Amino acid sequence: MVAETLDDPQEHVRWIGILKGGVWGIRGDRVFFLAPQLSDTFEGIESLRLEGDWLLAYGHTFSDAGESEIVPKDLRPSIRYNRRTHQLQLERHDYNWEPPH
Repeated sequence: MVAETLDDPQEHVRWIGILKGGVWGIRGDRVFFLAPQLSDTFEGIESLRLEGDWLLAYGHTFSDAGESEIVPKDLRPSIRYNRRTHQLQLERHDYNWEPPH
């Protein structure tokens, strides 16, 4: 299931975040797999953002109560892709939040 799309006019790519499927790209009539969703926290990509040369992919998780216990300011992108250098960074721990002991 497609959770988020983002058009990248600089690279002529449509980036697609898929629930439990990572990030994919579409350029013309070609589709390619960029990165898996490896997060220990999130079930899939919820949002994609461009910041300078970077494509950032963020996830979303639900607690037993239904809403995320991780506040947005604590989120880090679980996938970072530099569109200029093609550097790919995958992060399993994409939050700064520690549960109460």
